[in-house]
Amino acid sequence: MHSDERGMTLIEILIAVAVMSVISVSIMGVFTAAAERSAEQNRRLIAASLARQKIAELRLVSRLNDMAPPAANFDVLLNGLSGAAELVHSADDPLPSPHGSLLDPVTINGTEYRFTAVFSRTAPPDWSALMAALGGGDALLRVQITVSWSGGDATGSAARTVTMEAYVTDAG
Repeated sequence: MHSDERGMTLIEILIAVAVMSVISVSIMGVFTAAAERSAEQNRRLIAASLARQKIAELRLVSRLNDMAPPAANFDVLLNGLSGAAELVHSADDPLPSPHGSLLDPVTINGTEYRFTAVFSRTAPPDWSALMAALGGGDALLRVQITVSWSGGDATGSAARTVTMEAYVTDAG
């Protein structure tokens, strides 16, 4: 046997494997954190889309006049505000018919999204004159739709929310 043979000893190989393991674990942590942030951004985008969808549905249902005269669907919402500064509804306290199921929770990709709607009657000082000139209604409702969901991670993080605001009028 020659004593001048070159090669790696078992110790050198073990050290190289240990160094590679530490580097691999560090890189995996970065990828895991990036995946969690991406999933949370995806949930936030879904919530924003759902808020826009609920506002559009509310506007559509409010414009339909499938109720017996003289009450229209918009008037049902407006009359609920009589004497109150604002009205809050959710799946636990549903909107009056025909809007009742509008705020039911929705589950997408394993995440449950819950809705809360806050209605308040508001109008700029010149609203009635402007709408009369345009041949429209004189009522304006401010609607805030809040979509909430719990964190999708295993830690059970706190609920998160997205809120959108819109205005609904009785103008056809």
